[in-house]
Amino acid sequence: MWARTVLGKCNSLALFTRCNLLGSVPRISRFYEDRQAPTILSYPYLFFKNRMSTNMLNAVPSAEIDPDGTFKYILVKVYAPQTPDGTEPCKLIIRGNKRGPYHADIYDETVKKLTELKLDSECIGGGKILHNSAEKKINIFGSSQGFGKADHEVSAQILKEAFPGYDITWKDDGN
Repeated sequence: MWARTVLGKCNSLALFTRCNLLGSVPRISRFYEDRQAPTILSYPYLFFKNRMSTNMLNAVPSAEIDPDGTFKYILVKVYAPQTPDGTEPCKLIIRGNKRGPYHADIYDETVKKLTELKLDSECIGGGKILHNSAEKKINIFGSSQGFGKADHEVSAQILKEAFPGYDITWKDDGN
């Protein structure tokens, strides 16, 4: 009979269960019937290609924000090249700075860097960050007119991992 392969996919809504903030490494589970091996690509090859894509994503920092002040930020979904088994590993990242007057300026800068690493991306929202490094506080709020409102709860989770020991809060209202 045939083997069934269950592969984890990365969804923006299933960030914590599938992407784990570090990219989706497909978890391959095989259920054999009559103990016959399937005729698919060998497991070591899949493992190597999936590991390579995950390493590409791990090279991208989860959060890069200015050290102090109030500035715009974006939540970006970064995709590694598709693996032979059909999955497209991904990772969510935060980028924020005072350099550009618009969220799109931050995204343009981010896309340029990701393209050099041969990674694809999409901006899934934006907002503002109030960062006080002296007091170790970050407040996330607002939205982007061009990209819409980022999921501030997800953004806060990413920043908590990138800035341990910080007091990170968010709210869905306010500009």
